[in-house]
Amino acid sequence: VDPGGGADPLLPAVREASDVAALAHVLTSELVSEGFSRRDASELSGWVRAEEVKAVNAQQPAKLEAFVRASGKLHLLDRLLGRLKQKGHRVVLFSHFTQMLDILETYCDVRKHEWVRLDGGTCRVQRTLNINAFNAPDSQVFVFLMSTRAGGLGVNLQTADTVVLYDSD
Repeated sequence: VDPGGGADPLLPAVREASDVAALAHVLTSELVSEGFSRRDASELSGWVRAEEVKAVNAQQPAKLEAFVRASGKLHLLDRLLGRLKQKGHRVVLFSHFTQMLDILETYCDVRKHEWVRLDGGTCRVQRTLNINAFNAPDSQVFVFLMSTRAGGLGVNLQTADTVVLYDSD
């Protein structure tokens, strides 16, 4: 709703959007028509899409539990991270696939592991904020999720003592 009391022109479109992708498309179009660059609008709508997916996934821990039990690799990671967290370690977890990072985000949320993420869609400012949050003294961030293509130049995660290559094949 418009703070001036009028109806927000985006509201009917949001009500009509039947899925998150449609909502992201509507949001991108509306932001571009309001003067945002297509890149900025896409980044913002991508963030909204990711937040929606996280919200839906976080409400279904029972499904995640079944997924953890069904995947040998995720089951092993679950046991490993539990032990590492208990002993006060800090972890950088690499994956080639951003969709796997999406699953690992949900996993971390359900397991109450504090995390930050860096992938090709992370803007420069957020990248710096995530690195600083992870490296901060007494940081509560336990896992730094990173796509292998987004790592490299300018990434210094000196407070991590464990590196996991999730999909090394």
